[in-house]
Amino acid sequence: RGRALLVALPAILTAAKLSTPLAAACGASIAAVAAVFAGVWKDSLVALLQSESSQEISIRDGCVTINGRLPRAREITDPTLIGVHASRHATDPSGVSNLPPYIPRDIDNELRGSLAPGKFLILVGDSTAGKSRAAYEALVSTLPDHSIIAPQDRSVLPAAIDRATSVSRCVLWLDSLEKFLGADGLTSARITRMLNGPGHHRVVIATIRASELALYTQTDNGAQPMARDVLDALALARRIDIMRLFSDSERARAATRTWDPRIVEALAHAEKFGIAEYIAAGPELLHLWMGSREGGNHTRGAALVAAAVDCRRAGLTRAIPKDLIDGLVEEYLPNRGGIRQTGESDQEAWRWAMRPRTTTPLLAAVDGDGFNVFDYLVDEMERRSISPVPDVTLVRSLDRADASDSMRVGVIARGFGRYEIALAAYTKAHRIRVAELGESHPDTLASWGNAAAVLRILGRLTEAEREHRAVLAARTRVLGADHPSTLANRNNLALVLHDLGRADEAEQEFRAVLAARTRVLGPDHPSTLTNRNNLAFVLHDLGRIDEAEQEHCAVLVSYAAILSADQPHSATGAVNVSAVLGALGRLEDAEAEHMAVLDTSTRVFEPDHPDAVTSRGNPTLVLHAVDRLDEAEAMHRAVYDGFTRLLGDGHPLTLTSRCNLAVVLHALGRLAEAEAEHRAVLEGYIRALGPDHPSTLISRANVAVVLLALGKADEAEGDFRRILSGFREMLGADHPSTLTSQNYLASTLQSLGRVEEAEAEHRLVIDGFTRGLGPHHPSTLTSRGNLGGALLALSRLGEAEEEYRAVVSGFALIRGEAHPSTLTSRSNLARLLHVAGRLAEAEAEFERVHQGLSRLFGEGHPSTIRCRNAIDAVRADRRASA
Repeated sequence: RGRALLVALPAILTAAKLSTPLAAACGASIAAVAAVFAGVWKDSLVALLQSESSQEISIRDGCVTINGRLPRAREITDPTLIGVHASRHATDPSGVSNLPPYIPRDIDNELRGSLAPGKFLILVGDSTAGKSRAAYEALVSTLPDHSIIAPQDRSVLPAAIDRATSVSRCVLWLDSLEKFLGADGLTSARITRMLNGPGHHRVVIATIRASELALYTQTDNGAQPMARDVLDALALARRIDIMRLFSDSERARAATRTWDPRIVEALAHAEKFGIAEYIAAGPELLHLWMGSREGGNHTRGAALVAAAVDCRRAGLTRAIPKDLIDGLVEEYLPNRGGIRQTGESDQEAWRWAMRPRTTTPLLAAVDGDGFNVFDYLVDEMERRSISPVPDVTLVRSLDRADASDSMRVGVIARGFGRYEIALAAYTKAHRIRVAELGESHPDTLASWGNAAAVLRILGRLTEAEREHRAVLAARTRVLGADHPSTLANRNNLALVLHDLGRADEAEQEFRAVLAARTRVLGPDHPSTLTNRNNLAFVLHDLGRIDEAEQEHCAVLVSYAAILSADQPHSATGAVNVSAVLGALGRLEDAEAEHMAVLDTSTRVFEPDHPDAVTSRGNPTLVLHAVDRLDEAEAMHRAVYDGFTRLLGDGHPLTLTSRCNLAVVLHALGRLAEAEAEHRAVLEGYIRALGPDHPSTLISRANVAVVLLALGKADEAEGDFRRILSGFREMLGADHPSTLTSQNYLASTLQSLGRVEEAEAEHRLVIDGFTRGLGPHHPSTLTSRGNLGGALLALSRLGEAEEEYRAVVSGFALIRGEAHPSTLTSRSNLARLLHVAGRLAEAEAEFERVHQGLSRLFGEGHPSTIRCRNAIDAVRADRRASA
């Protein structure tokens, strides 16, 4: 028996794949003492030893080590090991270290003062701005004896955090934070477990390029590639921004270090390039690559680099497979005179791309057959917004993506307006997460919800409703009815119901979400305000104009208050953008939908009619009473000025607020000012998103509507044709945005006197809306009313009357007799009867409209006055004919 027990523990150690003499000796001793328990704890001990062994292997192979162990901060003498960009060698290297002297940055005091126990810091800036070097210098000077745990990719992160939790003094170093976000990556629970509690000094320091962080804090929360717990993790961090271009004070400090010739040279170019940027040879390598792309002996090598850059821009965070780059290279070879250039041989191309340069190769081999591309090139392509990532690159990158990168591909494809690819990406992420995490895991539900949101954008509303209801049921069961993700889902369902013309149901859902958010988050939380604005738009469509205006104005007042509360950066006096975005709830909803489609129920009136310029993403005008437009202008200016001051004139929130201000200016009759503002917004969207993005097309439509009001119908026609072509190509002929654009074009043609052409377009619109939304949807009825107007202009009175009566009865059925749409339709019918000489019938219809408008708006409202004047004109004709 004793012999068997002495053998037991070596067998366990063998099962755990350990072979340590000391462990074996100790194991034999324990076995002799506690032999009776050998059969009971064998399995659990194997699991424990295997777990410890696995963690050690992960730390050894997946983290930065020196002599096989985790280094202390002061032991890292080569900071390139932890992500600091390599520096160009000095022109005269004698006596000059390859690591240039550190130039103290303006953020140093804030950074070093923030390295307190339990802190999580994110340094944000462009590639080669000096983020990692500033963090490294802060650690060496402030926490020199802390262990540095620097995992190299997401797969190692769980083991790294487990190790950090067991070390009393350590820094978890996450260079290029985007690599650590997603499944098995950074979560609020992991960060909290590591940093909470007394008796330790643990810190997390992360760096991320500004363009990468924008994916997670962008306006369109629906496109965010992470579940809420990851967003919560980011919300725990203190953000410190570091500028690429050095400030005057930083340059002055650099001037005291001119014993290093590299700093002398960098200072000579400091107006154009950051000092760290120049020393890292970013501009030099960019020039080399761009020059080779345009011609010379290395066009294929440059194309390999271009393909890798776009794989990064497409969303891949891990090493890019060589065969993926090879498969895309033909797409990036220059085309001259319609002939694709072949360039040098593949072997020579790869040799050129991988050749060590001043500081780094353009493509660096990692992970066997994978490659990293110099991230400065990626940042420059994003900053220049030269072109979107080609569809073929998005699709092939998606083929190689795991669940987390699939979500990123979805984000980026959606941002480029490539909605089918986005849907495929979210669907793939959902499929992988079902297999890996289960159907009810929050990450699984997040990818499912994103897919449902894209179905809505694509106009597949019935499918979107079904999917949103399924996700909502799952989230309610797993997370609870008041969880933010559940409420976001319910909000999205309400948006779909509104799109489907079921405004009563949409109101119920919006009110339920509003009540929950008011209770949980408070009445002035941005998510609560978002719901109030959504509710206001539905109330407007339900004809409850006063309620709609009250809700909308309350939202504007609250946002103006948030934006007026400047939050200066403690070190520089600059605005803390992350604090503003946090106050505006950018990390709140998992899939809160940005309304980037034209209003499917847009009413096309006379060119100067206020409702002619509304869109779903821009509903402000119709939510203001005519006699309060001056007050509306003041409110919208306050919001626009606040966003401009805090976020800059090119930020999406700023562009949206500027568009809303332009709409109010249009309503005030200040058309030249409205045109100037809309054109400025259009230019902003073209710079940010390109000329064919849906948001750009919507902005162009706003310009065209003002042109109509200015009497520039010829110019407006060209714009509307371009808009229609863009939506048709991107979303299909029957998408609501395409049909609404066609509606605008038809009305423009009618205003130009080309009524037969207008009629043909109106009929196509009706057919499309009927197929997609049904014969009783508000958009279908509105389109029939527009056709009636064209038929009236053609003096085909019988056909026009048939259309008008169908529209009146349709709106009366779905909205009620007192609804503004019903009254507008009845007014159109009365006008036709007047033209037809059926004066008694016309007067009766106008009287019914007048009564309704008086109750809705009062006797002094312009619409009521116009109706009263129409009645007087009919009565005058009746007297004349008598």
